[in-house]
Amino acid sequence: MLTTTRMNSYLERLRQGDLAARNELVGAVAGRMRLLSQRMMGDFPRLMRWESYEDVSQQAILRLYTSLERACPVSTEAFYRRAALQVRRQVHDRLRHFFGPDGMASHERTHGDIGGSSLDYSEGSTYNPVKLATWTEFHVAINQLPELEKEVFDLLWYHELNQEEVGEILGKSTRQVCRYWLSARLRLGRHFGSSIEVS
Repeated sequence: MLTTTRMNSYLERLRQGDLAARNELVGAVAGRMRLLSQRMMGDFPRLMRWESYEDVSQQAILRLYTSLERACPVSTEAFYRRAALQVRRQVHDRLRHFFGPDGMASHERTHGDIGGSSLDYSEGSTYNPVKLATWTEFHVAINQLPELEKEVFDLLWYHELNQEEVGEILGKSTRQVCRYWLSARLRLGRHFGSSIEVS
């Protein structure tokens, strides 16, 4: 298990110039980033027809490794947020690549049988372009949350830590974590109405 103590040890070694710590740190979170990529890609099933979550996670891990060459995160929380940010950026880059004006997927047929299976583009389907855009906006909106709400949301939603672990990382009580989590969900809920569910 990747404990806060172990994370702090990696970061301290990295701050002291131990380059091996960077490899160990990225290796320790690689599995979590793969799960994070898979979860986020699940919000974009059309993208999953063109790109695998394994490729997205590999590129996100490379982004994280490169970012650690430039600067060491000041805390465990900052590291987790940076890891989540790299996954979000990679997914958004691939969305723009495939579904932008010149993207291959933006010119694909949207009705009928495609690749042996009939895709549902109805309003309630996650293949629907409007819903795809909404989920994209959702991940962007998280970056606009107030700082503490964003920190809690990143750790709970993206990294799937429990509230006790988040409290330990942020130096907050479980009750405070719960309050920030609820506030972030309400804020996002007001922004998106019933078009997206944050549970």
